[in-house]
Parts: sequence; C-alpha cells; structure tokens
Amino acid sequence: MRYLENNENICTGFIKISENVLIEIAENAVNEIEGITIPDKKYNISIEIKGGVAEVTVPVIIEYGFRTAQCTELVQSSIKKSIQDMTGVAVSKVNVLVKRLSEKKYGEC
Repeated sequence: MRYLENNENICTGFIKISENVLIEIAENAVNEIEGITIPDKKYNISIEIKGGVAEVTVPVIIEYGFRTAQCTELVQSSIKKSIQDMTGVAVSKVNVLVKRLSEKKYGEC
C-alpha cells in the first residue's frame, strides 16, 4: 500500500470495492492454478469483511494425483496475494474446502 507524503496533492473521498469484485479476483487466482477448479455455481466463493479485512472461503476440486496439501496452500497464497495486490484489501484467512477429486491425472501444483 502506498502512502502519500504531505506535499502531494490528494483527492478527498472514498473507494468502495464490491464483494463481487473480490470474488472475481479469487476465481481468477484459482483458475490460474493447474489441477484445481471451482465447482459449479451451487458452491460459491464467499467473502466476509470485518473491520476492512477479508476472510475468503473457496470450494475447489483437485485433479486426482495432485498433492492436496500443496495445492490448497497454493490456492491460499494465490488468492491472498491477488486480492491484496489488486485492491489493497487485507486478507486474514483463505479457507479452502476440497469438495472432491476429479478424474485421474497425475501432476504437481
């Protein structure tokens, strides 16, 4: 986050970022990871904001053969970094719910 020095011109006002935007950022972060997908729309990503800090819960499907612990950690770090870098909103937690394994493939996250 960038802080302005006293001698810089600043605009007054506020910025609001929709939870839907945060959800889209989280979805894109997950979609960039090989071996991980988000289930259909009945399992949605949820964002809870308390005191300006976000907590994200994301359901995922992991391809069979991928290392679950490694993949879920990658999901957590990718979502947290993406949201914080793109919006400046702090992320306290990323909860990953592994809903199922998909068809048998082998690889690494």
